Amino acid sequence: MERTGYILTIILAAVLSSASAAVNFTAIGIVLKQDLSALHCFLQTDWSSSTNPCDWDGFDCDNNLGVISMVLSGCSAAGQLPSSWPTTIPGLSKLDMSSNMLTGELPQSWSAFLSLTSLSLQGNQNLGGPLPTTWSALTGLSALQLSNCSLSGSLPAQWNSMQALSALGLDNNLLSGPLPASWASLPLKQISVEGNEWLCGTASPAWLSSLSPSVNVQGTQLGQPCYSLPSWVKALLSAKANEFKTSTALDSWQPATPACEGSWEFLSCDSYGLPLSIKLEGADLVTGQLPTSLSQLTSLTAMSFFNNLISSTLPACWSALTNLKLLSTRQNIFSGSLPQEWSTLSALTLLDLSINQLSGTVPQTWTSLASLHTLYLDSNFKIGGTVPASLSPTLVELQLMGNSFTGSLPDTWSSLNQLTLLAAHDNRLTGTLPISWSSMANLQALFLGFNILTSSIPPQWSSIHTLTTCQLSGNPLMCGALPQGWSMEGSPVSADNTDIGNPDIPCPESGSSSSSSTNNSSDTSGLAASPTTGALPSAVVAAILEGAWPSTVMPEGWGISAAGTDYCLWKGITCDESTALPTSIYLKGQPLAGPLPVYWSALTSLTKLHLSAATGLTGSLPPAWSALTSMQDIWLDGAPLMTGVLPQAWSTMVHLTSLTLDSLQLVGDIPQQFSVLQALEDLSLNYNQLFGTLPDSISSMTALTSLDLGANMFTGALPISYSSLSHLNQLLLYSLGSLAVQTLPPQWSVLSNLQILDISEGNLQGSVPASYAAGMSNLRELDLQGNTQMCGTLPSWPKTQPSVNLGGNVQQLPPCSASSTSSSSSSSTLPSPLAALTSSNIPSHSPSGGESGSSISPGAITGAVLGSILGALLLGASSWWCLRNRQHVTEGPSMRDSGSNSWTTSLNPAVHNGRMPHSQSGADNVIAEFAGGGNGSHSLGGALPGHGLTVVTRHPGRGSSAGGVPKSYQDNTSI
Repeated sequence: MERTGYILTIILAAVLSSASAAVNFTAIGIVLKQDLSALHCFLQTDWSSSTNPCDWDGFDCDNNLGVISMVLSGCSAAGQLPSSWPTTIPGLSKLDMSSNMLTGELPQSWSAFLSLTSLSLQGNQNLGGPLPTTWSALTGLSALQLSNCSLSGSLPAQWNSMQALSALGLDNNLLSGPLPASWASLPLKQISVEGNEWLCGTASPAWLSSLSPSVNVQGTQLGQPCYSLPSWVKALLSAKANEFKTSTALDSWQPATPACEGSWEFLSCDSYGLPLSIKLEGADLVTGQLPTSLSQLTSLTAMSFFNNLISSTLPACWSALTNLKLLSTRQNIFSGSLPQEWSTLSALTLLDLSINQLSGTVPQTWTSLASLHTLYLDSNFKIGGTVPASLSPTLVELQLMGNSFTGSLPDTWSSLNQLTLLAAHDNRLTGTLPISWSSMANLQALFLGFNILTSSIPPQWSSIHTLTTCQLSGNPLMCGALPQGWSMEGSPVSADNTDIGNPDIPCPESGSSSSSSTNNSSDTSGLAASPTTGALPSAVVAAILEGAWPSTVMPEGWGISAAGTDYCLWKGITCDESTALPTSIYLKGQPLAGPLPVYWSALTSLTKLHLSAATGLTGSLPPAWSALTSMQDIWLDGAPLMTGVLPQAWSTMVHLTSLTLDSLQLVGDIPQQFSVLQALEDLSLNYNQLFGTLPDSISSMTALTSLDLGANMFTGALPISYSSLSHLNQLLLYSLGSLAVQTLPPQWSVLSNLQILDISEGNLQGSVPASYAAGMSNLRELDLQGNTQMCGTLPSWPKTQPSVNLGGNVQQLPPCSASSTSSSSSSSTLPSPLAALTSSNIPSHSPSGGESGSSISPGAITGAVLGSILGALLLGASSWWCLRNRQHVTEGPSMRDSGSNSWTTSLNPAVHNGRMPHSQSGADNVIAEFAGGGNGSHSLGGALPGHGLTVVTRHPGRGSSAGGVPKSYQDNTSI
């Protein structure tokens, strides 16, 4: 009996030990899932089905179920390395995360990986920062590979304590300085520092020569003396290594090359060997940030970064550059405010900060810029407030257009008697033209159009004899006679959409209550915005609305003469009951013509704008509408005469939930700045001429439920990053024949809410990833027609098989040949992903926050206990059941619907975007609607096959260059 009890005790202890290990290991597996999911690292194994890392590809465990090896090379990991891993997996001996997209710096905390023997992070080009001195604690490390990163700084002398290190790879980084003498004690058998052009030193350690041929120092300055560089040269080299991101533009900036002898491109020096100018101008030569270290180059007189993709704020510390005469950051992506500290730049004559995303007001301290001749702040769209009353009296050219300035034009500007150009159009300026400006004796060009100015041109302005251009168009409340000697034919005045110069409509006197004006309010007094609420008076709003289009195309039910100034009663306008300001304009299908009214930017109360199917609209999308920061929904689809680009300035509309711009003639790319539109749920840009790569920045629009970019000219690959759009139920990327030949990204399998996926005519090859069946559990439609290089068996969905359109009556893809398999495997798309990895099966972090993966909830531990006990009991039974019932598993409903004269899988069912239904039984007279965002009805070109089918379309028929029914539909004999 004692023997039996002893045996039972041993068995019970083993079970409890196993259960305890399983509990801890399950919790560890959950944390690793969270960390790797945050890094977008996708493995071949369907790891959503297991919390045991020992079951995952690339993971090895020891007998105690501890993770000892992680090989995650090429798993598309992006982001910073988790500093918590030494605590989560302390027994790790091998880690390989090479060839990924990691960023940030090497974690100091990894010095606690005391069991680590092999570490490879090579091939992460954005992994930077210094080599951590704390890693000297990794005394068991034998192989360290950090090549092809962006590591900088010196080689740590403290690493001489790594007495197990035999192989070290540091190729192609930004390391500098000599090889530490202390490294002579290291048991190195091979070392490579190739391509670190700033490594130097004449004292070649004896151990270095003893390693030959297992040493590689090509492309370094080892063997040459390390001379002391001037501080300003170090500052430029630091800028190149850290803030500036460029491919080859700054390759000539080398520490061993004299900076001031003409060999450093974009830099010029004076006769004393000091830097005079930096001119990095060109087509996107540089990205990244403006280096604060340039404040050390106090001898600089000129800096220009025109036409790049620099996205930082303007460094306040550049106030130290007191010799600077010219500074241009024109046409970048700068944000933030104008530094008031720059008031110290007293030598500055030209300051050009135009075409960026700067905001705030013009600092009052800038009045001290006593030498300033030229100031360009135009096209930032978010610089606002009242225009500064005082500016440098030396100004010759001033450009403020395309911003959000309010208030009246200052009388004090009359002192700017050297001014020749003043451009302040496309703002929200109010009030009258100052009489005092008649003293601007040198003024040649004045642009004040598209504001909310009132009254007439002062007659005193007849004394400005130098004026050749006076643009006042788009101020619908302006009126009155021209100054003496001016005429509409020969005068400098441009005054479209005003009543200036109209003898039949004189300006009312101040306070007058009546007027016969057809284009203006009857009351021009008190037209400034309310000082307490900022709201415009109703007379101004009415004039802004009515002045949008000529009377010949005035929307039905609009007009002061027809309906009075109570615009809230005009057809299609909805107002806020408390403020009486317009919140919505609905003019779908109205016969509008001409460009969109720029000065609607003053109607900042607008939240919805519906101008769909206004086929007479022309021109481009107004950047000035960036002032409409309350806007939620914009529908401008179906205006085929509209052209231009997507204004990057619209990134200010951060409350947008729907943006529909289908069937225009837009060109260019989708601005990266749109990534801030994180409230956007519906983005539809189909049937334009947009080009460039499909932007990764869309992955930041995490609220998206519908994305339609079809029928454009995009190139490159399908972005893996779209896997982060977890709310997406429609992804429509059809008719993108310019995309690269590629496979469907397996990472998209995590889009568990996706219902419609349309990649027809998208240059796809290979098979549909098997993980789509488990991950895309709600998929109802999969359109792959026109992808002639696709092959393989379609996955079998566990619940309901989605309808699959392969074109015509095709029911399945051809088998993949050896060549097609090879082609597929060599594409840039990575192997299968984390299938169905959603928030529902990963425990959330502790409410207290903390670093990703650093906390484990009690629920995870409880679940692990239950899973350990129940899993052992049910394993055998569940395995038997699966084998017993395998023959009864079906593949879901047929891909082809039944019914006479019915649409089958070659047409998509009508859902949110209105596609043809799959089945219309008894369909001799079917009415099918092709919807594309509400463009109104247009005729569909081309004849439909079959008989008795009436089609209404709201976007051109895709697959047909003439806008007809795609040829694949004509092959469907069931129509």
